[in-house]
Amino acid sequence: MPQKFIGFSESAKQYNCLYGISDTIPGISKIQNALVAGVRPTVPGRKLDMLAGGVFDASGHLVEASLQPRSDEHNAIAPIQPPERRTPQRTIEKAIFGGVAFDHFGHFLLESTARLWALSEYKDYSWIFLTTGQEKLPDYQVGFLEILGLNKEKIIVVGDLISVNELFIPHTSFTYHHYASSAYRDTFRRAQIPDSGRAQRRIFISRKNMKIAMTIGESDLENVLSDDGWEIVYPELLSPLEQVQIFHEDNIILGLQGSAMHLSLFAPPGRKVIHLCRGQGYRGYYLLDDLMDADAIYFDSMVKTELPSKPIAGPFLLDIGAALSFLFEQGLIKKNLSSSINAYENSKKRLLEYEAWWHYTESQIRQHHNQTHEGLPANLEMAIDSAEKAVKLYDGSTEIISHAAALALKQGSSKRALSILDGVDLTCFSDDKDKAILFYFRSLTEEQMEQYDLSLSAVQEARRFDDKNPLYANQEAKILYRLNRYSESERCLYKIIDNNMQTYETYYILSIILSETKRNKEAVNLSVMAFNLNNTDIGIYRRALYLLMEEGRFEDARNIGRQFCEINPIREDIIEELLSIEDELGDVDEKYTILYLEKLYTINPYKLPIYNRLYDIYKKNNTIPRIDGNSKFISAGVSDYAIMLYDYSQQMISKGKDLDAIFSATEAVNLDPNNETILLYLVGLHIKCGNILIANVLSSKLVEMYPSSGFYYYVLSLSEFKIGQEKKSIKSAKMAKDILPENEVIKNHYDEIIKIVGDN
Repeated sequence: MPQKFIGFSESAKQYNCLYGISDTIPGISKIQNALVAGVRPTVPGRKLDMLAGGVFDASGHLVEASLQPRSDEHNAIAPIQPPERRTPQRTIEKAIFGGVAFDHFGHFLLESTARLWALSEYKDYSWIFLTTGQEKLPDYQVGFLEILGLNKEKIIVVGDLISVNELFIPHTSFTYHHYASSAYRDTFRRAQIPDSGRAQRRIFISRKNMKIAMTIGESDLENVLSDDGWEIVYPELLSPLEQVQIFHEDNIILGLQGSAMHLSLFAPPGRKVIHLCRGQGYRGYYLLDDLMDADAIYFDSMVKTELPSKPIAGPFLLDIGAALSFLFEQGLIKKNLSSSINAYENSKKRLLEYEAWWHYTESQIRQHHNQTHEGLPANLEMAIDSAEKAVKLYDGSTEIISHAAALALKQGSSKRALSILDGVDLTCFSDDKDKAILFYFRSLTEEQMEQYDLSLSAVQEARRFDDKNPLYANQEAKILYRLNRYSESERCLYKIIDNNMQTYETYYILSIILSETKRNKEAVNLSVMAFNLNNTDIGIYRRALYLLMEEGRFEDARNIGRQFCEINPIREDIIEELLSIEDELGDVDEKYTILYLEKLYTINPYKLPIYNRLYDIYKKNNTIPRIDGNSKFISAGVSDYAIMLYDYSQQMISKGKDLDAIFSATEAVNLDPNNETILLYLVGLHIKCGNILIANVLSSKLVEMYPSSGFYYYVLSLSEFKIGQEKKSIKSAKMAKDILPENEVIKNHYDEIIKIVGDN
């Protein structure tokens, strides 16, 4: 059924049709003795792509079929990873690989279901889903999987590592924004959805409660639609089945573009679906509606403002008048109310509110990311400036006000935070919870100014308006502690625990009080409980670590150290501290020693003892293990054997098997570490495959062995530049240029990095 685009340019229409739909049935790969690893982010702030983990074969190679391809050559799972050599937690006899269970409603619904087309053939098998450490899937995800025919008893969640004797991997039937197979469509067509028995309804899918991609004016539109007889639905408040029934039954669906509109996957052919679009380039919606043969209309419904909406984060400003005219022309509302809405006195207020949320979003981006949407550098001062602009434009949101105050406190500018809070008229807020949060931030501000009596009064006001919030209870206990009123603080904290309101901060503060009053064993246990609830805070971690060590519980100290180091980007002094604990207690398989050494080497490559120790471990072939597949060469002499492995590696390269090539070349280097030809070849392989840290260590060894080789300094400079060691890269490039001044490649390389970095 053809889709209708209203208000779209011709180029936008053409772009939105750049996808493919195929009747090809995806294949299935069978892997013996597979290792299945939970996923974890490799790029800060990105939880949906370039994840480490997936399926590895018996020799530790990443299995390509376990990747989750996306458009624009992106992938949910990092396509190049070091071999998996950890010991699995358990072994399963036989299972099906379901993919990554994304912790995002829309991406879960679209991408985590892309292998379920094979469910009709493998319904009685266990299905494996990968998480970032969670031991079970959220209830809503289980609910959707059950609707699609997968019994929840057949779901296996992998957050760490397991082995599977026989693993089947259905290839994906969907590529985000790019491609879908008829097998993907059939996955949803097979869903067993009971009819609710309700008559046809006109339903508006609301995003009003969503903080991401906020649309200013949606509430006003909802009021008009409600008066016209439309039912306003907040899908996040419904069960998966209730959400699915809305789209499956004979209803007319209207909504702002967002993840909830992907529920049209459960709609039968011909379902009327109207999208109020946030822009003209959201190809994924058009692909799905085409695939499911929906009667879909897309209307570009946003106001074009001087402050352009950020494509994903928003905010967006709904052109309510244009939207109502469109709905009237389509026969979806009974009368055209656009003129009265446009004349409505709140239209100017909506624009101010939009501008406020725009500056608020800009502030968040400046705070959390390296660049704004305009390419400007992140800066806390800029983030506060944007937040203050937002407060001045619209002081009716405690979210905006508290954000601005929190940034000022983070900067250490309590007077600035107090100025923000003093400018707020509390009488404008009727909700007690809004008043409570403003008093809470006033308490934090007075605390930073060391005005503890005023801070206590403020937080007690917050608790008067909302006595169920553990933040306020913990703050009161903390201020009582600062006032040396230990017994009152302790009673407050135990009351929080008795009421089952405790957080990591509850245990942390209580641990401090117990230490002050010489109850050390209890204090240690509470500090560990705080760490278990928040294993990313360095202050909480260090308190637990030191208390454990003071009590002689070194194994427990090592365990929390390992946990903290695995998931946090941390400082050199902390890693050295953990390395000393491993050395003291003994790290049998050297797994954590290698982890710490690699982190230390990345932070400070100039420390020769670290480099030498790391190289020795690589040389022992612990991180890149020897392979067993070439044992037929074992009778040859060591040097001949190394050359045979080198030749075998080159054969693997010609067949596109890069990881096999690396393993063979590594074995050759281990056998004959002084063969510079093979060592240089291995460096090149690691650079090609993105293993830059290993390439850097090996190229450093080449320079050490052959200090007069300009070419080896050039290779070292390449690897140093790729891992961000820019000054060292310049130094190596200069050495290369000085040794080989006539070499144009080396000269161009040196000139290029000087141009990028500068000659400082």
